[in-house]
Amino acid sequence: MKLEMHVPRERFLLGENVSIELTLTNTGTAPVEVPKLQSTLNSQPVYRLAGPGFETGVSFTFRDVKLPAAEREGRPATPETRTLKPGEYLEAGFNLNEWRPLELAGRYTLSARIDWGGWAAASQPVTFAMENSDFKQASLGVDLFSSSTRTLRVVWTSRADGRHVIGESFLYEKRPDLGELRVTGTRIIRETGPQAAEPFCPWTNYDRSDGAGGWHGWREGPRLLAIAMGEENPQSFDLGSNQVKLIRPALMLRNGEMDVFYLSPDRR
Repeated sequence: MKLEMHVPRERFLLGENVSIELTLTNTGTAPVEVPKLQSTLNSQPVYRLAGPGFETGVSFTFRDVKLPAAEREGRPATPETRTLKPGEYLEAGFNLNEWRPLELAGRYTLSARIDWGGWAAASQPVTFAMENSDFKQASLGVDLFSSSTRTLRVVWTSRADGRHVIGESFLYEKRPDLGELRVTGTRIIRETGPQAAEPFCPWTNYDRSDGAGGWHGWREGPRLLAIAMGEENPQSFDLGSNQVKLIRPALMLRNGEMDVFYLSPDRR
């Protein structure tokens, strides 16, 4: 049996989601009974995290994370399993910071191990760094007149460890009557130039999760840049002058078309 763990990159901002992918593969020649990778009925896999705040290391399971202490005492009576034929595999993914808080900057190491039915498999440790960030500017993205929308998004520019990036954070109103907002996730969209400013995403009048896609944009001097969801490189438009004034908000249609308005240097 082979257990593999993958993290998409080696550097994250504090508050950003650290996504982990886990794969268990039957590399043998006979079927093997294995535990489902994410089940509250299983005490496997066991993860071990070390890093700032966890100097001696901390071990935990999916069962530990999802069940209150009173419900997870003792081993579950009936584990949840699957039979993997030779060459078959199981996959699971999760955001590590939702399972264990990563609140301090520094380097972390995560590994996983399964001991089950006479066999064992351990992943190679993955190492990543959490970095402090100096946030520069931010703007709000809103889906107006949509009763199905549950989240707001904030698009921001930041400088971290010599890098300049644009990213976004997702928020929801936990108790709207009290104006209470909670952050549900943060991600880096891409690296930018050192002049990156005025980050934005267009506003819509529908739930953008039902639309054709989305955009994120920013400005670098006289250039307006915007990247479409799923694309690797941004598109660029020459505004012609540093004196051009962008008008907020940009607007997006359901088909993905985006309009960005601006005032010319003479304000006409």
